[in-house]
Amino acid sequence: MKKITGTGFDAVSNRIEWMYLSAFGRYPTEQETATSIAFLSSKTSDNKAYDFNDTCWSELAHALVNTKEFIFLR
Repeated sequence: MKKITGTGFDAVSNRIEWMYLSAFGRYPTEQETATSIAFLSSKTSDNKAYDFNDTCWSELAHALVNTKEFIFLR
């Protein structure tokens, strides 16, 4: 989890790409990136885009590992 929430990513989309590559072995589609950003935004108290805390990233990670794609790949 520390790698997901730590620094080293210069953009939200880069972190999302890393998460998809780690979980599924592929890059997210544009729609998946947009959906992930919307999901993260919905988890912030003021819905500020690109101001996400560790809890937001953790919840996105849990959402990804609970997908059918992840379950059947692993």
